[in-house]
Parts: sequence; structure tokens; C-alpha cells
Amino acid sequence: MCQRTSNKEKKARPLKLSASLILIALIDTGISLANLTDFQRSRINQPLSHDLTHDQKQASQPFEDSEGHGTQLARVILDSCSNCRIASIKIAKPKKARSDSFQPNADTIANAIDRALKIKAEVIILSAGSLKGSKRLEAASKAVAKSTSLFFTAAGNGIENPFKPIAVSTLFPQRYSHSFIVGNLDKTGQKPSLLNFGPEIRLWLKDETGSSQACARAAALTAQYWSLHREATKTVIESQLAKTPEIISPELRSNPMP
Repeated sequence: MCQRTSNKEKKARPLKLSASLILIALIDTGISLANLTDFQRSRINQPLSHDLTHDQKQASQPFEDSEGHGTQLARVILDSCSNCRIASIKIAKPKKARSDSFQPNADTIANAIDRALKIKAEVIILSAGSLKGSKRLEAASKAVAKSTSLFFTAAGNGIENPFKPIAVSTLFPQRYSHSFIVGNLDKTGQKPSLLNFGPEIRLWLKDETGSSQACARAAALTAQYWSLHREATKTVIESQLAKTPEIISPELRSNPMP
């Protein structure tokens, strides 16, 4: 790392390593920094992280997940993408009884999406959904569609009753069709019986832990590919995901289920 440089090189604008990393906005329950390795913590962009569950006087709040849903997804992302950094956008506190369960309202999701766009996140991940939409959420979803950001959402299990699957078209913002909705397949390649259903699910990934993890991994693998092909536009990436998702990962398939 310690190399001599010429005067001309010294005057040149220094290369920022972070400039080549894909910024991922993780809209979830926060991230527990204490439970991450030093390298993983270095990939969490604290200045760009934001907590929508508290006033901004409590600056540390985005990182109080205490090994809940958000921290689990952060690990999945960092394990799948070596060329990314994460901005945590906290929209809910993990429940003690079920750390993987949270149900933000539509306007809170809209605020989180607006925040992700404001910090210029190239990939946005949301593993939750609301049973009620709103004009603000619809506007935020349309803003994502017009932006250069890729938006990934999870198909999930039933919202009110996790043991009763519902149509993805009844979830928001998934219903607005401005995101890549990701479903998970079990180890045999079949759709789990409790997974929400519908032709709106555009990507499938083998992941026995659930659609949240599948969504995070699919987004991270896409980010990794994008980081190695920075010349690719959002349109190109979307086209490749829709037609030949194997470019991203051999386990990704487009609409394999009837």
C-alpha cells in the first residue's frame, strides 16, 4: 500500500474505493453492528443510514436490531456481494416473539423508499409489505421505476396470518409492479406451501429460510454482477434478470412456477 508517487500523481484526484461499490438500501428492522465482523461493519454506511421509527436525535437507532431480521439479511447480502455497501433504513422494531415479523404501514414504506432514492441507492431491498396502499406509496413506487435504482421485494407469507398464503397482488408496494418480487423454493425446487402466490413473482431462488433471505440474496447477487459490469444500465440489468437470470446466479430462475 505504501508506494512512492510522482508529483503529478500526488496532484491527481485520489481514487475513492467506495466509489466502485454498489450502494444497497436495506429497508428493514435495522442492523446490529455489534454482532458483525470488522469487515462487515466497514461495509455498513452509517452516515447514510436512517431510522424512521424515532426522531433523529437518537442517531444510533438504525443499528439496534439485536440480531433480528435486518441483521440476518445484512449478513446474507454481504456474503453474496463483495462489492457492496449497505445503508440501513429502519422502519420497524423486530418483535421479540418473532424477530422476522414486522408490518409497516404504507406511508412508512413510502418514506423509506424516498430516503433510499435521496441517498442514491442503486439497489433497494424491502422484505415487508402492507395490506393497505396509499397515494404516497404509489408515488414512491413510480419514482423508483423512473429512477436508476433496482427495487427488490419479497413475496413473503401471509401478512395477518403467516400460515395462510395470500395473493401477492394484495400486498403493497408489490401490487404496483415496480419491483422484482422474489419467491423462495425449497431444496427440491418446489414452492413452499406457506409462500404467497401469484404470477407477479418474477424471480425464484432456492432458499429454505424464506423469501426474505431469497430476496436479499437475489438483490445482492444482482449488485455483485452490476459492480463488475458498471457500464450496464438499469434497463440492461432488468432485461437480463427477466430473460436469463442465470447470468446472475445458476440458482435464479424466472417464473418457473405455474
